[in-house]
Formats: sequence, C-alpha cells, structure tokens
Amino acid sequence: MKHTFLSFALLLALSACQTPASEQTGAEPNASAEKLPAASYGQEITAEQAKPAHHVPALLQQHDSVYLTLTGTALSSCTKKGCWMTVDLGTGESMRVTFKDYGFFVPKDLKGEQVVMEGVLKRSVSSVDEQRHYAEDAGKTAAEIAAIQQPDTAYTFEAVGVLIRPEQQKR
Repeated sequence: MKHTFLSFALLLALSACQTPASEQTGAEPNASAEKLPAASYGQEITAEQAKPAHHVPALLQQHDSVYLTLTGTALSSCTKKGCWMTVDLGTGESMRVTFKDYGFFVPKDLKGEQVVMEGVLKRSVSSVDEQRHYAEDAGKTAAEIAAIQQPDTAYTFEAVGVLIRPEQQKR
C-alpha cells in the first residue's frame, strides 16, 4: 500500500511538470532540448567523491542521516522560484532536495539536467500539509492537492551547494 501511494505521488509530481499544450507555441524550437549552462549555486562545491543517487537507500541503512556529495538527474524544480528540486534515485523513487536556510535557489527548468549536491541526506516523514505545499508549488490542481491524505516517508536532502552540468565546470 505504501509503495502504491509513493508511486502515485511520484506520478502526480511528474505529470505536474509538463507544460500544458495551451502554453506551448509552435514558433519556438523545443526549449526543453536546450541545456542550461554549467553553474554553481550556494557554497562552492566539487563533484569529486560524489556518490551516484542510486546509492541513497544503501547509504541510510545504518544511519539516520549522512553528510555527503551526491550526483544525479533532476526531475523537476519549484516553478515559482526554484526553492527545491527533485532528483531521480534510479530505483523508481525520487528525492526532494531543499536548500539550507533558503540561502539560494536553482533555475526553475532543471528537468533532465545532471546535478551534484553537497549536504545532509535523511530519511524523513513529510506531513500532509508539507506535501500539499509542495504540490501547490509544482502547479498541481486543487483536486490533486486535496487527494493528498496521509504522511509520506521519503528521502530528503538539504543541500549547502549545487552544481548544474558539472562536466562543464572548469577546475
């Protein structure tokens, strides 16, 4: 039941990231195919010793939280101001990434970008109110927001710094 709910929640989150057909214009080339330039947000970090995001479940088997550097693919980011993003764990799950003390934001169009983040990885429980807040930020409908009825256990990451497209960073 828990996995069904998590799968449903992920599906809702991903479907909300799509641009409605009424907002697309035929004059522009596919904007999502254009990659963002390499950039750094928050504290200066490096991709050295970054662990792939698919290692997240194993990293928390013996600890409640771990400070580390992770790398993965962004699935979405906050469409209002870039105050959070979700990262694919490569296991059928995703992880929400927030930014320490709201000290920085990332671009609002991160879908598909390679990211590196440094900070604290935790397994946490998201309250119904918190899930509804994130759903609202993601542009979900009132019906989708109202459908959120129970807390969700998930992986979260509080980043102190983020690199986008780290392969293009000059060292």
